[in-house]
Amino acid sequence: MILSAKSNSPLFEYKVKQFADFIKAERAEIEEIKHYLYYKDVPKGQILYQQGEPSDKLFMLLHGYLMLESTNAGGNEMDVFTHRPQILPLSSLFVQGEYRQTAVAMHETQVLYFQKEALEYLANKYHHIMIHLFKEMSRVMESEDNRMILYASRSIEEKVIQLLLYLGKEIGHEHDLYYRVRNVINVTQLSRMACISRESMSNQINKLKRAELLNIDGDHLVIMKEMIERL
Repeated sequence: MILSAKSNSPLFEYKVKQFADFIKAERAEIEEIKHYLYYKDVPKGQILYQQGEPSDKLFMLLHGYLMLESTNAGGNEMDVFTHRPQILPLSSLFVQGEYRQTAVAMHETQVLYFQKEALEYLANKYHHIMIHLFKEMSRVMESEDNRMILYASRSIEEKVIQLLLYLGKEIGHEHDLYYRVRNVINVTQLSRMACISRESMSNQINKLKRAELLNIDGDHLVIMKEMIERL
């Protein structure tokens, strides 16, 4: 389903308000670009944008899970998972180029998409929106720094624990003693993220389960924060 301003849909208006709240835009300000916005329900497995294609559109993740895949010049693959509301890929704002990743829906996902010139127009016109986008970019960079810690870890156990704690913070729901993460990532994808073999990942996951530091509760993973003590 795709909705636009022409749809006269209360659902579309609600999603536009979510976007406006995220970028700190007033109602009159978001009205200036509303006719350039489109809301879409994205089924599991569908590609939003492809690595190597011109980065002419931005996507506001409203609900769901996305996997960001990339392949470097050496043919090595890397996966990143995201869940929290954010604009993707924010790094292409004010930049002419290509998408550096492929975005794939890992679950039923909701996005608002638009030509990036629409957001560039608002950011240039309203400084408070520009400032908020810079703050959001800083958060994205901090998340990337946290992910890079995975590759600095020495042992396989450290890599797996750092990865699970990273996923808990990035795509999970935080509780006092644990993170609760929807089980949308398989062992192969986890091993690719940690740059270890699938067998090594399975062994470490089983080891953490036996230690009651990692549990399965229905369709969720429960990641105990105390596993950090093993680092």
